[in-house]
Amino acid sequence: MPGPLLIFYDADCSLCQHAKARLERIDRSNQLRFVPLQDPVVAEKLPDVPAYQLRQTMHVLRPDGQYFAGAAAFREVGQVISPASPAGLGLRLFAGLTRVPGVLDVAEWVYRKVAENRYKFRFNPTECTVCDIRGPHRH
Repeated sequence: MPGPLLIFYDADCSLCQHAKARLERIDRSNQLRFVPLQDPVVAEKLPDVPAYQLRQTMHVLRPDGQYFAGAAAFREVGQVISPASPAGLGLRLFAGLTRVPGVLDVAEWVYRKVAENRYKFRFNPTECTVCDIRGPHRH
């Protein structure tokens, strides 16, 4: 792939921050770049996407200018992520499964249900999403 995917995420969302940290950890091929929705560059990179739509789902912008949202965005990530870790392999398998007719529709429905409730998710502040160590500690 000629360049990394840009992933636009909500930096005010605990679930989104957790997903970002997990993806950063498994991105062994350095194919992902993360941009918080709160960054002014978002309007420049995705000028045709209204702000309210950006807040509803994760968006991915490919180097060729195509963008994807929701479950389709995760499919794009799965196509470039290294399968060297269990999570990377899971994303790769997900990307492949979404090629089966109807699977992406079901995945999108699940994605929407999670996204609609994402501010209800709270992650344990003593659980490190960077090094995967549980319990109080410092970096």
